[in-house]
Amino acid sequence: MPTTSRPARLQEFKNFVNGEFTPTAEGRASDIIDPSTGEAYALAPVSGPADVDAALKCAEAAREGWRDATPAERSLALLKIADAIEARGAEIVAAGTPVSIGGRDSGAVTIRFALPDGVSVTDLPVSGCTLDEGQVEIHTEDELRVLHDLTGWAIERDLTLPGLAVVRVTLEDVYLQLTKEDRDTEATRS
Repeated sequence: MPTTSRPARLQEFKNFVNGEFTPTAEGRASDIIDPSTGEAYALAPVSGPADVDAALKCAEAAREGWRDATPAERSLALLKIADAIEARGAEIVAAGTPVSIGGRDSGAVTIRFALPDGVSVTDLPVSGCTLDEGQVEIHTEDELRVLHDLTGWAIERDLTLPGLAVVRVTLEDVYLQLTKEDRDTEATRS
């Protein structure tokens, strides 16, 4: 069973509202856990209704500003965005296509499911399983074999594997990795 450990200081993400990084109204945050290690590596904001209302209010104000902007002002804003993309173009191209970026089309996956009642992790037909609060996680590069072994084993015993899911690296994971340097710089300035 992995134990959640915490670095001395976790990177704390904030909501981005009205052009600024802002904490949540209630100051709540949730650990972001690296499933391969079971370790917390950052904190994510837990937004509530007040945060959503504030973001929508700012978005509405921004929409009105964009609507009222002249074509030249809109053009300038889009050129600034294009400049930012161009400045990081090599990094974006090097990362690959949306399907392959960050190894999303190959490599290790995490298989997750709730441990069925009356079953121990040692009863499972595959090795390398970890258990955390009733959730089994298996990190593998051979997802088809592991899924075949698991589902065949479950069918033979008339068991279900509640919440069975295969989890790959997400575009959010890739985005966080690509923008880590920018966020680190921003955190240093704060």
